[in-house]
Amino acid sequence: MKFTVIVLILFFYPCIFISQTDSLKQPNYYDEKLHIGYGFSLNTSNDRIKPIPDLKTNQAPTVGFGFNAVLDYALSEKSSIRTLPGISIRATKMDFDLEVNGETIKYTQRYEFSNIDIPIEFQYRMSRKQNRQFHFLAGASYSYSIVNDLRVFDGTNKPVLNKLFNRNNISLYPGLGVDFFKAHHKLSFVLKYDISLVNVYYNESTKPQGLLPNAAPFYKYNKNSIVLMFLLEGIIAK
Repeated sequence: MKFTVIVLILFFYPCIFISQTDSLKQPNYYDEKLHIGYGFSLNTSNDRIKPIPDLKTNQAPTVGFGFNAVLDYALSEKSSIRTLPGISIRATKMDFDLEVNGETIKYTQRYEFSNIDIPIEFQYRMSRKQNRQFHFLAGASYSYSIVNDLRVFDGTNKPVLNKLFNRNNISLYPGLGVDFFKAHHKLSFVLKYDISLVNVYYNESTKPQGLLPNAAPFYKYNKNSIVLMFLLEGIIAK
């Protein structure tokens, strides 16, 4: 919850407080079709998890980050097709209580993913106001997990079950953003919600492998996340 509030503040602060009294910058920016850039992102997991029945769990999102390139092709003054390939690191922490020899013990597991992301999106822009322009976007992304890691924090901090997650994931995402035009580049703040279409752990009809606490306490795991992106772009060709 705290991170979500911080993300909203980081997104809306420049929308409101960055000055728009400067002279008009790059008024014909989208007359050039191709634009290239790079970006940095912050993410917080909002994973959809189905726990084992009768097991009390508490899911705690953690903050991750990513880096990406930007390739934009302007279809018109108000629309573009874009791809933002990059890498991202994200994680979720889960606490659960387990009864052992009549004693209730609290365990913590952390699920970490390092991904190669290949998204493709459509962007629609509102009318430009001086050097500021709002936009909406919708896209789909393919992700491949370079590293899948489930860690059990029971005093040994050991990785387990790292081969049992599906490395392939497909997601859809809506989003919105704001662009600020400068003399030689465009600065963008983008907020989007990534919705996974793939259960990257088990099918609901199967049973988790192994015994708790070294097994995962769930049957289903969809990797959803809230993402805040900071992008810097410029013109590369006519």
